[in-house]
Formats: sequence, C-alpha cells, structure tokens
Amino acid sequence: MLDAADVAALLAARHADPFGVLGMHADAGGAQCVRALLPGAEAVDLIDAADGTLVGPLKRRHPDGVFESRIRRRKRFDYRLRVRWRRARGRQRGCLRCGRLPLGPQIAEEGGTGCHRAGTASATATA
Repeated sequence: MLDAADVAALLAARHADPFGVLGMHADAGGAQCVRALLPGAEAVDLIDAADGTLVGPLKRRHPDGVFESRIRRRKRFDYRLRVRWRRARGRQRGCLRCGRLPLGPQIAEEGGTGCHRAGTASATATA
C-alpha cells in the first residue's frame, strides 16, 4: 500500500515516479495492487477486461482522488476502471500500464474519452 509520503507527493504533482506507483503492481507478498489518481471521482471499480466481470472496488485512500486496492490475483491482467464521477459515470482503461494519460472528469461529463495518447481515443465515457 502507498505510504503517506507517496500520497502527498502524487497529490502535489511532485512524485518522482508516478508511473512506478500508479496502475497495477505486485506487492512484496506477490499479490497485485491497483492504484489510481482520479481527482473528482466518487468511486472506482476494477473490471477484468477479458470478460467484463467486476473484480472489486478500489478503496479511497485520500478524499482528493487517490484510490487503491490489493487483490488476490498473482498474475497481471488487463483491466478497466469504472469511475463514478461527481456528475457523470465513465469507463477507463488501465491507462498507466501503457503510458496513457488519464483526463479529468470534465471530459467524461462532455461525453469524451477517458484516456489519450497523441490524440487517439481509447475509452469512452457515458453520462
């Protein structure tokens, strides 16, 4: 789990390696941890991309949008994040695993994409 210093650095946009802590990573015990920084999100669910099943909710670590959960799976898998924004609901890929940048809730509210890489859309939000 993230320590308080990592959470503070992420929120201040001063973390030396955000891609090293956000997304899916194995913990010391070999289980997978999934972390996301989604300011403006009310809740985040982890979805298995292979079959669309709910793996479980990410727990809110900080009210400003840091979410994280440890899951029992030992192997990495493709996933999506189902995000409930304050005024909209959308779905995002595990953006950080491939270097894509998550966009804010204003994009979801406008019916735009949840991630981008050089202007290409990879997820669609629904209002």
